[in-house]
Amino acid sequence: MIMFQLTGQATPLAKAILRKVEKLKPQDIIGSGGYGTVYKLVLDDLSAFAVKKLTRGVLERDQGFERELQTLIDISHRNLLTLRGYYSAPQINIFIYDLMRNVNLDFVLHEHASRNEDPINWGLRLRIALGVARGLSCLHYDCVPHIIHRDIECSNILLDEYMEAHVGDFGLAKFVSPEKTHVTTMAAGTFRYLPPG
Repeated sequence: MIMFQLTGQATPLAKAILRKVEKLKPQDIIGSGGYGTVYKLVLDDLSAFAVKKLTRGVLERDQGFERELQTLIDISHRNLLTLRGYYSAPQINIFIYDLMRNVNLDFVLHEHASRNEDPINWGLRLRIALGVARGLSCLHYDCVPHIIHRDIECSNILLDEYMEAHVGDFGLAKFVSPEKTHVTTMAAGTFRYLPPG
């Protein structure tokens, strides 16, 4: 397991994290998607992380792991999900991320309505949209090669405890050289969404 230094915190020991990952149960699941299942992992010191587990062996999933790793390993931006560590073994790939306390935009928009809670106000919606725009701008213009996310949807816009937006899930990302000036379209990502290819 490769763990990256946490700003201002001691890095958790990889063996301790792996022991905890092996004990994850279905009740620890906080999300799932086409490329894997996400669990809440709480360490002995009560620090919490999100663990994304991807089963290996399917070429598309293995390529998704490589794209996500390649995207996040060198990028740091306040509106992109922070990769804290990863692990790759013959049967499984694992990502360790910061835990997003308010889950994602999809959860906030739809769970509030189903619970008859007040919807999030327009000022907060605008702040979230601007955070997503800043994250995508970093990917599209600041990174070389440029990175096209290709699966922007509410469930991939994660929200921290301050409701700050963090773009996540880079399994379908495409890398584009700066001199490439055209975009093609092809089906990728979630069926109800057609991103630029």
